[in-house]
Amino acid sequence: MTSALLSIYDVKMENKKELAQQLHHQVVQTLGTKEGLHKYITQTLKSFAYRYLPHETEVQAPMPDLLLCQAFEADASKAAQCQDSKAAAAIKQLKPPSVMSLIMVNTKEFKGDKKGSIEIVSVIHWGAPDFQPNSPKQKVKKVIFNFNDVMEFRNDFANYLEQVCEIF
Repeated sequence: MTSALLSIYDVKMENKKELAQQLHHQVVQTLGTKEGLHKYITQTLKSFAYRYLPHETEVQAPMPDLLLCQAFEADASKAAQCQDSKAAAAIKQLKPPSVMSLIMVNTKEFKGDKKGSIEIVSVIHWGAPDFQPNSPKQKVKKVIFNFNDVMEFRNDFANYLEQVCEIF
């Protein structure tokens, strides 16, 4: 009886290894191109935008290597609910309030299924109506995510997005 159980366990372990290899192959095939990577980023950004931005928004691609979600909030009480105390205090002083929240991913340094890096940025900007990039009326959080293969990217991308979204 014990040897029968062990042989079943061995078969299951072989199946697990085979499944892991199949999964790895599928991930490399899917995410190993810019198009596949962008589809995955788009899907993940939609989820994070729903969770962190004040209004539902679509993912935009204003440039070939840039994906972003942005939302505008005119309700001071909602806009001031962000986690960054400096931004929240400044937003409360706005008359009328207008705040832009943004999550952006730059894939310019992606190298296919090999090593690569992407830049992930979040911004809370309370400089309405002129949302200038280097304004003191903004809070920016940026991380560079370096990865050795697309499987690592797939496993860790959401963690890096979570880090930049801490300001919202």
